[in-house]
Amino acid sequence: MVHEKSILSGIRRKYLLAYIQSLCENSKDDTFFFGPGWEIEVQEEQAKSTGIVNLTKTLVIFRGDSTIIDPIMYRFRMEFLSAGG
Repeated sequence: MVHEKSILSGIRRKYLLAYIQSLCENSKDDTFFFGPGWEIEVQEEQAKSTGIVNLTKTLVIFRGDSTIIDPIMYRFRMEFLSAGG
């Protein structure tokens, strides 16, 4: 069964693309990436201003069987894990 799960990331899109391209077997363009049993869609960056703070967010959508995409999402989160300070 195909599941769709997403992560709203604050990481710049160019860094997300570089990581995801290292995982994929092929891509349709710089938005859709494919591997065995999975697909990842990286949407365009969106800027959000809150007062004097400017935030960038990018929606990353993972599609595939949960047994395949859950480990990919876990590794994705660990790759971009950061702590504020």
